[in-house]
Amino acid sequence: MLLHKFNLKTPYKPAGDQPRAIKALIEGFKNGKQYQTLLGVTGSGKTFTAANVIAALQKPTLVIAHNKTLAAQLAQEYKDFFPENAVHYFVSYYDYYQPEAYMPITDTYIEKEAQINKEIDRLRHASTDFARRFATRASRCSLHAHYCRLVARNGARARKCGGSDADKRARDV
Repeated sequence: MLLHKFNLKTPYKPAGDQPRAIKALIEGFKNGKQYQTLLGVTGSGKTFTAANVIAALQKPTLVIAHNKTLAAQLAQEYKDFFPENAVHYFVSYYDYYQPEAYMPITDTYIEKEAQINKEIDRLRHASTDFARRFATRASRCSLHAHYCRLVARNGARARKCGGSDADKRARDV
């Protein structure tokens, strides 16, 4: 069940190789391909291509970046592409992290060292709090729709589920 439709907002249209890539990724997903790769040089529109795929598939999506700078850039671009949807930025909250270590040759133990970035920690908590609320709300909606389907099978649809709005929610799940 979708709580909000993924509505891509952009004045741009896919161009060059993007339409073919979008089509191939969508078909791959629908055909059950678990892993797919979108390759492109810097500035070729990989983020825009992925945004088009997200909008076409209407699936919540986890985007992973290999560094914090790129993660922040991607989060901002997706916020621009999907202003009506929740886009959250979740990264490690450490500015610096050195794991503990033991060097047996010198019998030296090195303690863990870390420095936490308070702003990133705040964003991280906002992201996980949203995910927890979203999962709870989605579960409640799913349970309500399941209940409506069960009641509908017993012939008491309008009386117990509140009529057509509940029927629609039940069908959408």
